[in-house]
Amino acid sequence: MKKLALVIAAALISVAAFAQKGEKSVGARFLYGSEIEKIGIGILGQYGFENDIRGELGFNFYPDDNANVFEVNANAQYLLGNESVTFYPFAGLNLTSIKHASTKPGINVGAGIEFPLTDVLIFAADVKYVISKYDQFVLGAGINFRF
Repeated sequence: MKKLALVIAAALISVAAFAQKGEKSVGARFLYGSEIEKIGIGILGQYGFENDIRGELGFNFYPDDNANVFEVNANAQYLLGNESVTFYPFAGLNLTSIKHASTKPGINVGAGIEFPLTDVLIFAADVKYVISKYDQFVLGAGINFRF
């Protein structure tokens, strides 16, 4: 029984988040929105509130000749991983605005993965589903700069 408890403890420690309380990062993303069928760009900022909980604020833009689409996202991420890879499920709030249409609130639900390229550069990719009047999947990939 003690060996089983030791194995379980080791497994839990091995998936501990590789982040620091107070750690900050900024990043840029290329995006694809499934319903608007457009490629977009995004910028974001992240802050580590705890070693395994991080907040993210992001702004996304999808250019279009007829109606540009803007998104503002505020998400809470739960970090799982180690020095070589971090997985993070997340949830949060979304505000989508379509030029010449309207602005609607929504909810984000998704997951992402990060791989450090250097001590300060991180590759990140994620997928989210926006639940709102403008429902869609959003795929994103980009680079974060940690400081």
